[in-house]
Amino acid sequence: MIGTTSSLSSGFHPQTNGQTERANQQLERFLRCFAGEHQRSWARYLVWAELSNNIHTSSATNLSPFEVCYGYQPPVFEHQEPEVEFPSAQQLVRRCRRLWNHARIAIRKANTRYTTQHRRRHPPGRLFHVGDRVYLSTRNINLKTDSKKLTARFI
Repeated sequence: MIGTTSSLSSGFHPQTNGQTERANQQLERFLRCFAGEHQRSWARYLVWAELSNNIHTSSATNLSPFEVCYGYQPPVFEHQEPEVEFPSAQQLVRRCRRLWNHARIAIRKANTRYTTQHRRRHPPGRLFHVGDRVYLSTRNINLKTDSKKLTARFI
């Protein structure tokens, strides 16, 4: 109805949503840099990680997520003066719609590029259907056996 699709994921194969995976990588990189020595207090850096992500300009849209949402880039430092001009509500709505449309088009183009690049490097895998018999790797399954080395690799 609203154009959503469901993709199942697991801890061992999280590639169902590349955009989310990329955002998680950026968050991990940020936290690794700032909370590296103080790993027990990583949560206090989440606010700064969120701000960093929200004001970072996307290469696909040339806009930050904050700017796409609110129509302007927030002032981060004290020396940055906010705009003195107060646009009317109609002007702000028009500006936001223009930015949203620009971002939507740019993201579609970027996704098309990403898809093309991905398909060049990764041939399509075999499709399985309900009822097909398949082997399951035991690499990431914790089986109750005496010796992991002697356990069947696939079940």
